[in-house]
Amino acid sequence: MDCNWTVEIMIGTKFYKSGYDEGLYTEAASWANENNAVIIDTGDYYEVISVEEPTFQQLINKKLQAISEWTEKRITSGFVYNNVTYDSDLDTQITMQGIALNVHTPTFAEKYPEGCPVRGYDAGSSIKTVHYLNADEVLGFCAALSMHIGQCKQDGWTLQNRVLNAKNKEELADITWAE
Repeated sequence: MDCNWTVEIMIGTKFYKSGYDEGLYTEAASWANENNAVIIDTGDYYEVISVEEPTFQQLINKKLQAISEWTEKRITSGFVYNNVTYDSDLDTQITMQGIALNVHTPTFAEKYPEGCPVRGYDAGSSIKTVHYLNADEVLGFCAALSMHIGQCKQDGWTLQNRVLNAKNKEELADITWAE
Protein backbone atom coordinates (compact mmCIF):
# COMPACT_ATOMS: atom_id res chain seq x y z
CA MET A 1 0.00 0.00 0.00
CA ASP A 2 1.64 3.24 -1.13
CA CYS A 3 0.13 6.33 0.40
CA ASN A 4 1.41 9.86 0.75
CA TRP A 5 0.23 10.61 4.26
CA THR A 6 0.03 14.17 5.46
CA VAL A 7 0.52 15.31 9.04
CA GLU A 8 -3.14 16.21 9.41
CA ILE A 9 -4.30 12.78 8.29
CA MET A 10 -1.73 10.56 10.05
CA ILE A 11 -1.69 12.16 13.54
CA GLY A 12 -4.45 10.53 15.54
CA THR A 13 -4.67 7.48 13.27
CA LYS A 14 -5.62 4.38 15.25
CA PHE A 15 -4.72 0.78 14.42
CA TYR A 16 -6.99 -1.56 16.34
CA LYS A 17 -5.39 -4.77 17.51
CA SER A 18 -8.37 -6.79 16.31
CA GLY A 19 -8.08 -6.70 12.53
CA TYR A 20 -4.45 -5.55 12.74
CA ASP A 21 -2.93 -4.58 9.37
CA GLU A 22 0.84 -5.07 9.59
CA GLY A 23 1.51 -3.36 6.26
CA LEU A 24 -0.40 -0.24 7.25
CA TYR A 25 1.28 -0.21 10.67
CA THR A 26 4.74 -0.52 9.06
CA GLU A 27 3.98 2.35 6.70
CA ALA A 28 2.71 4.48 9.59
CA ALA A 29 5.84 3.66 11.60
CA SER A 30 8.04 4.75 8.71
CA TRP A 31 6.04 7.96 8.37
CA ALA A 32 6.25 8.60 12.12
CA ASN A 33 10.04 8.21 12.10
CA GLU A 34 10.32 10.85 9.40
CA ASN A 35 7.77 13.28 10.86
CA ASN A 36 8.55 13.65 14.57
CA ALA A 37 5.79 11.29 15.66
CA VAL A 38 5.50 7.97 17.47
CA ILE A 39 3.06 5.12 17.66
CA ILE A 40 1.86 4.38 21.18
CA ASP A 41 0.11 1.31 22.54
CA THR A 42 -3.10 2.43 24.25
CA GLY A 43 -4.30 -1.07 25.13
CA ASP A 44 -6.95 -1.88 22.51
CA TYR A 45 -5.23 -0.04 19.68
CA TYR A 46 -2.08 1.73 18.54
CA GLU A 47 -2.25 5.46 17.86
CA VAL A 48 0.01 7.85 15.96
CA ILE A 49 0.81 10.92 18.05
CA SER A 50 2.99 13.95 17.51
CA VAL A 51 6.16 14.34 19.54
CA GLU A 52 6.73 17.91 20.57
CA GLU A 53 10.24 19.26 20.25
CA PRO A 54 11.60 20.13 23.70
CA THR A 55 12.16 23.81 24.29
CA PHE A 56 15.69 25.17 24.64
CA GLN A 57 15.07 25.67 28.38
CA GLN A 58 13.88 22.05 28.74
CA LEU A 59 17.06 20.86 27.04
CA ILE A 60 19.14 23.04 29.36
CA ASN A 61 17.34 21.64 32.42
CA LYS A 62 17.82 18.07 31.22
CA LYS A 63 21.55 18.62 30.63
CA LEU A 64 21.97 20.33 34.03
CA GLN A 65 20.25 17.36 35.70
CA ALA A 66 22.56 14.94 33.87
CA ILE A 67 25.59 16.95 35.03
CA SER A 68 24.36 16.85 38.64
CA GLU A 69 23.92 13.08 38.44
CA TRP A 70 27.33 12.66 36.79
CA THR A 71 28.99 14.81 39.46
CA GLU A 72 27.37 12.85 42.29
CA LYS A 73 28.39 9.56 40.70
CA ARG A 74 31.99 10.74 40.37
CA ILE A 75 32.06 11.92 43.97
CA THR A 76 30.82 8.60 45.32
CA SER A 77 32.58 6.19 42.96
CA GLY A 78 35.88 6.14 44.82
CA PHE A 79 39.19 8.00 44.97
CA VAL A 80 42.88 7.16 45.17
CA TYR A 81 45.05 7.78 48.23
CA ASN A 82 48.55 6.29 48.51
CA ASN A 83 47.97 4.02 45.47
CA VAL A 84 44.83 2.52 46.99
CA THR A 85 41.32 3.15 45.67
CA TYR A 86 38.98 3.74 48.58
CA ASP A 87 35.21 4.15 48.69
CA SER A 88 33.89 7.70 48.75
CA ASP A 89 30.19 7.16 49.35
CA LEU A 90 28.42 9.35 51.88
CA ASP A 91 28.74 6.79 54.68
CA THR A 92 32.51 6.63 54.17
CA GLN A 93 32.74 10.43 54.06
CA ILE A 94 30.90 10.82 57.36
CA THR A 95 32.66 7.92 59.10
CA MET A 96 36.17 8.97 58.14
CA GLN A 97 35.60 12.65 58.93
CA GLY A 98 34.34 11.58 62.37
CA ILE A 99 37.38 9.38 62.93
CA ALA A 100 39.66 12.22 61.79
CA LEU A 101 38.25 14.43 64.55
CA ASN A 102 39.54 11.90 67.09
CA VAL A 103 42.97 10.92 65.73
CA HIS A 104 44.83 12.83 68.45
CA THR A 105 42.75 11.47 71.34
CA PRO A 106 43.48 8.57 73.68
CA THR A 107 40.33 6.90 72.34
CA PHE A 108 41.81 6.64 68.84
CA ALA A 109 45.00 5.08 70.21
CA GLU A 110 42.99 2.62 72.34
CA LYS A 111 40.47 1.72 69.63
CA TYR A 112 42.99 1.46 66.78
CA PRO A 113 46.39 0.44 68.21
CA GLU A 114 47.43 -0.92 64.77
CA GLY A 115 45.75 1.96 62.93
CA CYS A 116 42.21 2.56 61.70
CA PRO A 117 41.09 -0.29 59.41
CA VAL A 118 39.88 0.90 56.02
CA ARG A 119 39.20 -1.35 53.06
CA GLY A 120 40.38 -0.44 49.59
CA TYR A 121 41.63 -1.79 46.28
CA ASP A 122 45.40 -1.90 45.88
CA ALA A 123 46.59 -0.62 42.50
CA GLY A 124 45.80 -3.25 39.86
CA SER A 125 43.69 -5.40 42.19
CA SER A 126 39.98 -6.14 42.05
CA ILE A 127 39.87 -7.41 45.63
CA LYS A 128 39.46 -5.14 48.62
CA THR A 129 42.01 -5.51 51.36
CA VAL A 130 42.21 -3.90 54.78
CA HIS A 131 44.69 -1.08 55.24
CA TYR A 132 45.50 0.16 58.73
CA LEU A 133 45.86 3.94 58.70
CA ASN A 134 47.68 5.72 61.52
CA ALA A 135 46.58 9.17 62.71
CA ASP A 136 48.50 11.06 60.02
CA GLU A 137 47.28 8.70 57.30
CA VAL A 138 43.66 9.14 58.41
CA LEU A 139 44.13 12.90 58.09
CA GLY A 140 45.78 12.40 54.68
CA PHE A 141 42.91 10.13 53.64
CA CYS A 142 40.36 12.79 54.61
CA ALA A 143 42.35 15.52 52.87
CA ALA A 144 42.55 13.43 49.68
CA LEU A 145 38.84 12.63 49.93
CA SER A 146 38.00 16.32 50.34
CA MET A 147 40.21 17.25 47.38
CA HIS A 148 38.51 14.54 45.31
CA ILE A 149 35.06 15.88 46.18
CA GLY A 150 36.15 19.45 45.51
CA GLN A 151 37.58 18.57 42.10
CA CYS A 152 34.44 16.66 41.12
CA LYS A 153 32.30 19.65 42.09
CA GLN A 154 34.51 22.09 40.19
CA ASP A 155 34.34 19.91 37.07
CA GLY A 156 30.54 19.83 37.41
CA TRP A 157 30.38 23.61 37.87
CA THR A 158 32.49 24.12 34.75
CA LEU A 159 30.07 22.00 32.73
CA GLN A 160 27.07 23.77 34.28
CA ASN A 161 28.51 27.15 33.29
CA ARG A 162 29.06 25.95 29.73
CA VAL A 163 25.42 24.81 29.60
CA LEU A 164 24.12 28.07 31.01
CA ASN A 165 26.20 30.03 28.49
CA ALA A 166 25.07 28.00 25.47
CA LYS A 167 23.29 30.25 23.01
CA ASN A 168 21.39 27.60 21.02
CA LYS A 169 20.53 23.90 20.79
CA GLU A 170 23.60 23.15 18.67
CA GLU A 171 26.00 24.67 21.22
CA LEU A 172 24.17 22.80 23.96
CA ALA A 173 24.43 19.49 22.09
CA ASP A 174 28.19 19.99 21.71
CA ILE A 175 28.66 19.98 25.50
CA THR A 176 29.69 16.44 26.43
CA TRP A 177 31.76 14.75 29.10
CA ALA A 178 33.25 11.35 29.75
CA GLU A 179 31.08 9.00 31.74
